[in-house]
Amino acid sequence: TKQLDTVQYSLVAAIHNIFELGVEKAIAENRSQQYLTVDDGSAPPQPFEPISEEEAFSSMARMEALLDDVLEHVTSRREALKEEVLRLEQEAAEKNDHE
Repeated sequence: TKQLDTVQYSLVAAIHNIFELGVEKAIAENRSQQYLTVDDGSAPPQPFEPISEEEAFSSMARMEALLDDVLEHVTSRREALKEEVLRLEQEAAEKNDHE
């Protein structure tokens, strides 16, 4: 259980860090797209509409809420599995006692 908790915590931290880095890079990319031009005579690409930091953090908050939901589901499922294993072990022990 301790190892699962450690792995779960590490996974959550990694997902959170990747998401934050992705949001920062997306904001920077959106801002840089405003200054790009095309030199081959074709029409320049339409710049991306930059998103505000408020929108980025709102997206991050939604992602964190989703992650919390997933973790809650994983935790409850892990607890149910742990109870099932304990029940099966108890049944096996009782069966062995009767034999």
